[in-house]
Parts: sequence; structure tokens; C-alpha cells
Amino acid sequence: MTELLRAGFYRLRHSKLFWLGCAGIALHTLWAMASILKGPYYPAADDWMLELLRADMHGRLFRSLLNSFYVTPVVCAAAMGREHQDGSLRRMVIAGHRRRSMYLCNLILSIITCAAVASAGFLPGLVLEYAVCGGINNSLKDLLLYAAGMFMASAAMASFLTLLGMLIPNRAASIIAAFLLSMALIMGGRTLDHWLEEPQTNLIVTDVTEDGEWITEKVPNPDCLPEGPGRDAVQFLMELDPGAQAFLYATFSAFEPQRLMAHAALFLALTSAAGLLLFRRKDLR
Repeated sequence: MTELLRAGFYRLRHSKLFWLGCAGIALHTLWAMASILKGPYYPAADDWMLELLRADMHGRLFRSLLNSFYVTPVVCAAAMGREHQDGSLRRMVIAGHRRRSMYLCNLILSIITCAAVASAGFLPGLVLEYAVCGGINNSLKDLLLYAAGMFMASAAMASFLTLLGMLIPNRAASIIAAFLLSMALIMGGRTLDHWLEEPQTNLIVTDVTEDGEWITEKVPNPDCLPEGPGRDAVQFLMELDPGAQAFLYATFSAFEPQRLMAHAALFLALTSAAGLLLFRRKDLR
């Protein structure tokens, strides 16, 4: 497996698409954060304005993970699709390499790729926020906890991309499937989160007095999921989805990062086990 990893790192270091993805995320994050400096918050006239500036910059900083999920499907799928296309996987099997080692090697490389692309936007943005604001908007403990959660979410997404990339032999089809399904995870996660956030009651206007005052009444919200097994199942699926996790981190809605990290580890384990099982039975032609 060491030999496979060495070859994989060599391909990754010489991948123009990988470096282009890292540069694109870094430039986009820095541009999004620097554009705030043209607004009314900068230069900050008082502490209140400084806090608004920090909050706005911090929000755009943490969106770098979500933005990286638009890039990594293409980078990872293209790399694994090339191995299918040029017959590398088949030659590895003929040379005596175990399929388990081949799959785990690509999983490790995908995790490193996803983490590197996300870090390419996060680290320069963090430096810019510190330089402009004279500090960051969170304590070091909270920042490290969120960073660990973001890494686990990217690792879970990497496992999903490895599953697709190792099973789809056509490179173009692999890239398209990886991108579309990754977007489906993000949009599906946002939909589930919105569903869970529906209030139990809605406030409706029942009448208007002669003075123009509204008379309101609380009525049950039909879109609200009632407490019970159904809501628990939707909550579990939402927290299991790495796309939903990225959305929660980007919007500072990840109130329990440790819980999300546990779900990310579960997603990684499930997709890795499924991928290993299916790849062992795959006919490499």
C-alpha cells in the first residue's frame, strides 16, 4: 500500500486540476472577504462597527468549506476516472495489489484532496480576518472545534466521492455523477434543515380593529414535523449528510459539533464499507 500511496501523492502533486481548484477556492474566499472592506463597516469607527465587520468576515470565511464542495467532486472524480480510463486499476490487480489496498489508497488521497482544497480557502481567509480585524470572532477552542468538524465533514464527502469514483469506469460520467450527487446532498440537507426549523404555530391575522390594529391568532403549522420517530429520523438523516453539515458550519448553525463529527464518522464508515464490498466484486476491464 505504501507504493500505491507514493504513486498517488506523485499524481496529486502534479495534478493541474488540483492546484487550480485550490487556487480558485483561495481567490474566491479572499475576494469575498476583501469585498466587505468596501462596505460601511471599514474602517470601523467604534467597537460595534468592528464586531459587525468581524461577524461578516467570519461568515464568509466559514463558507469556504461549503464552496469547496463544488470543486472537490470534479477533482476527485477526474483523478479516479483517469485510473479507470488508462487501465491503471486493472494493471494494479494484475501486478498483485489487493483491491482493498487500492480502494483505501484512493480514499486517503480523496480525504487529503478535500481537506487541502477546503484549507486553501480557510487558512488565507483566517489570516486576512486577523490582519484586518486584529483578531478572530471566536475563541481558539471554538475555532479548533469548528475546524475539526469541517475536516470530518470533508472526509465524509471524500468517502462518498471515492465510492462513486471507484465504481464508475467512465471518467466523464464519474465527474458528472459526482458533481450532481454532491449538489443533491447539499440541497437535500438544506431542505431537511429548513423542514426541521419550521415553527409549531403560525401567526395569522383574523381581524382588524377600527383603529387599524391587527387581531392575531396562533394556528398549528401544517409544515411542522411533530415530535416523534418521524422527526427523529429526519434529524438523523440531516446530521448524517455531509452536505448538510457543511451548510450548518457555513451558517453557524452547528450548535453541537461533536455530535456532527460522530455522524460524519458514521457516514464515512458506511460509505467506505459499501465501497470496499462493491469494488471487490467489480469487473475491471
